[in-house]
Parts: sequence; C-alpha cells; structure tokens
Amino acid sequence: MHTAWVQFAKSGDLGRPRYEPRERATMVFDTRSALVLDAAGAERRAWQSRALHGM
Repeated sequence: MHTAWVQFAKSGDLGRPRYEPRERATMVFDTRSALVLDAAGAERRAWQSRALHGM
C-alpha cells in the first residue's frame, strides 16, 4: 500500500483504472493486492433490496 501511495503522490497515477459506477473497480490491499470489480456487490445489492422494500 505504501508503494501505491508514493507512486500516486509522485505522479498522480492511481495505478488502476478510474472508478466508474458501472464496474466499481476497487483496489484491495492485502497479502496479495488486486483490482476487484464490484468488491462489495452482494452487500450493496442486499442494502438496495432492503431500501426498495421499505425495510
């Protein structure tokens, strides 16, 4: 994560594609970092469903 922040500070480059609501590309930092599409998709859809049904 440190390397990603330093790279961003130096160049302004995020090191990943820009966030677009359609894809929801998110960088997940862990032992092996990776770009994940719609990382919280199941949770987001559950909350949207609750909102639609007035719960």
